[in-house]
Parts: sequence; C-alpha cells; structure tokens
Amino acid sequence: MPPLPCAHLVPGTGRPWWRVAYANSVAFMEALRSATGGTQGVSIRSILDGMSTRYRKGRGLGILLVLGVAGLAVGILHDRGPAGPPPSGTRQAMPLPGARPGEVPPRPLPAPGERVVYDISLHDPDRLLALLNRLDAVHGVPRPPGAAPTIALVLHGPELLHFDRHRYAENRRLVDLAARLDAFGVIEVKACLTRMKALGLERSDLPAFVEFVPYGPDEVERLHAQGYRIM
Repeated sequence: MPPLPCAHLVPGTGRPWWRVAYANSVAFMEALRSATGGTQGVSIRSILDGMSTRYRKGRGLGILLVLGVAGLAVGILHDRGPAGPPPSGTRQAMPLPGARPGEVPPRPLPAPGERVVYDISLHDPDRLLALLNRLDAVHGVPRPPGAAPTIALVLHGPELLHFDRHRYAENRRLVDLAARLDAFGVIEVKACLTRMKALGLERSDLPAFVEFVPYGPDEVERLHAQGYRIM
C-alpha cells in the first residue's frame, strides 16, 4: 500500500492539530537528513506515514516523533557504516624521531667528513649538552694532525653564559666535553662578541678553546658561503 500523501500546510484547510504536527515533523526530519548527508533507501515520509493511521486521533504523538527520529538515526548510521581503518594510501602523521610528544626533536648529525655549522641560540644547557654527547658518540675520535674541524658551533645566545669560567662548577660536563671535542679536532666553538657584550661577558671570561667572531649570524652566513651546511 503506497504511503498516504502528506498534508499541505495551507491556512484555512481545517486540518486537525495532529496532522499539522505530523507535517511539521516530516519537514523537520527531511531537513535534518539533508543536513547530515542523507540516507539512501530510507524514506522519512514513509516511516511516519506508515504509522499515521494508528495515531490519527492524537494519541501517542510523542511516541510518533521519537520513533521517527530513531528511524532517522538508524538510517544515518546504516548509511555511514561502522568506523574502520583509514583507506589505503592515506598518509598518517608520524612522530618525529628522537623526540617525545611536545618536545623539540634533536638536531640532526652530519655525515662523516661533511662540513656543517650549528647556528645555536639556546636557553637550555641540557639541549646543548645532548648535542655534544651525540657528536661525541658518532665523531668523538681524534682527527689526524693538521686536519681542520668540519663541525662549527656558533654561539650567539644565552648559552654563552654556560661557558663563563665563573660558572664552571655548575656547567662542568658541558664545558669539559666541548673542550675535549675541540682538542680532538672534531668541533670548533665560536662565540659572538656582540652578544657577549650584551650579556656582560669579556673575552677573558670564556675558556681558551673558544674562538671569537664579531657577529654570530654573519659568521654562520660566511661559513655557509664556504660550503658549510647550516644545521
């Protein structure tokens, strides 16, 4: 049996209140179905029309609306299907290697013999110490006599304070490791005089293995022009 035609909401037709509410519920749920993407094979009008004869006298209008909304929800869920794995070919976000969630990943290490310059401006001495430890693990063997270092560390930030001789006791591990890698010819440490002045540091405040450059960013660019890769 085909579904009953929906009542037209024309003033003065004398439609009973249950029929007006029925028509409004049909219009509302059809609009809801359209806004949520629609359902194939499910007719809101048919669901409600099929139950209309039972509730013509106004009894159970609330049940009618609840069942209608439930039918809409079932249709939407059936159309969308259960959640599953993403389709093949979908690229998933991968965590950065060597970093915990919310942490800055470690700086990359150069290949053996590659000339690189680390542009360093850090507040945290532990991060600089971690970099030196990684360089020591990979490159920490003495280079042949006369071989120039291939790794330059240009310091032009607050980390300069950690090389202050007057703070050596609290930064012993950092300074000793940097001095050993410099003595092995693995790295060369360069300090920015402009930043040192702003921090109230003198040349005599830093260890003897540290070299001095007028302006750190300019030194980074100079080394880059000579073939150093900026890290």
